[in-house]
Amino acid sequence: MTTTTKKNNIEEQKNDLREMASLLKEMSKEEKENFKYFMKGMNLMAELMTAEKAG
Repeated sequence: MTTTTKKNNIEEQKNDLREMASLLKEMSKEEKENFKYFMKGMNLMAELMTAEKAG
């Protein structure tokens, strides 16, 4: 059962990556640049949340 769940999760992640790749292909250079900065900001927020939880 766990193996099936992991397999489905991996397939879901693959599908998400394919969808993201398709979207990135359609974006303009400016949109890609904005997206890159947005993702960096999201990563910083995640790190801050982790640091706050750690104490």
